Amino acid sequence: MWLLIKTIDRQRLTFMLSDGQRVVRRMSRAVGQQQAEQLLLSLDKFLRDGGYALAGLRGVVVVSGAGSFTALRLGVILGNTLGYVLDIPVVAINAGEMVEAEFLSRIRPLSRQRHFAAVPIKYSSTPHITQSKQ
Repeated sequence: MWLLIKTIDRQRLTFMLSDGQRVVRRMSRAVGQQQAEQLLLSLDKFLRDGGYALAGLRGVVVVSGAGSFTALRLGVILGNTLGYVLDIPVVAINAGEMVEAEFLSRIRPLSRQRHFAAVPIKYSSTPHITQSKQ
């Protein structure tokens, strides 16, 4: 199975699982300001409720690009962590209208990779996380 992680909206989590041909399971839920707290719990529930386990993953696709600075980091860090721990490939796709189609199109090249390689975070602009002191 291949897992898609989409966290670009800081108030919503989206996961998809594919068997390589089609999306077999999906979940998108509003989490308000609790995205960081709900990320791992929601992924665990998503997998368990569908009868899947992390050990069955063959690759991870993370949505990167435009979106909340912290939300992007959460999704990419989770994807990279799963890739590292499970020694499976991780790739990034751009945020857009056709996330499901892009997800499915990346599985074939992803399936040729055998090991983990970190995905960098792609921000839409320079992060502004502190106010400059004047």
